[in-house]
Amino acid sequence: MTRVITNSFKIASGEYARILFRIFANKWWWVFAIVVIGIFSLSVLNINFIYVALMVMFIIIPMIMSFLYIVYGLVPESRLSILAKSAIINCDELELHFEDENGNLVKVEHILLESFSRYVPQKKWLLLFYKGSNYRFFIIPYDAFKSVEDLRITIGVLRKKLVAE
Repeated sequence: MTRVITNSFKIASGEYARILFRIFANKWWWVFAIVVIGIFSLSVLNINFIYVALMVMFIIIPMIMSFLYIVYGLVPESRLSILAKSAIINCDELELHFEDENGNLVKVEHILLESFSRYVPQKKWLLLFYKGSNYRFFIIPYDAFKSVEDLRITIGVLRKKLVAE
């Protein structure tokens, strides 16, 4: 049975939000670009459209981002990424050992790998996306793994159970 134990890790909530916004922007950037370019194009006809474009850029888009954070960043699944923990990765589940600031074990939580739909390796971390959502994910930083071999074993386990992107 394959078993990988990670070092203690956590993700700052700002970093989690930045990843969430980047995923959202990669999918929907063209909508914002069309709106802003369209409004700036209309400013040729009437200069007041520049004010509308600025309102879209500095009021509407930040409101959409805050809504995105409230809906997806404040769900219980995001809490799992943000709190300090260590993980044991088996072939069937992720076992999370949550710690307090002194390093004492507070809670153990089990997440079946079946609850994830896909995994995405990125530059600094591994994203595991929950089923049914493109914006709910669990983050494991690469520096949480004790060795490169542990990371390879983990990716091998995930490859058998999940779809890679």
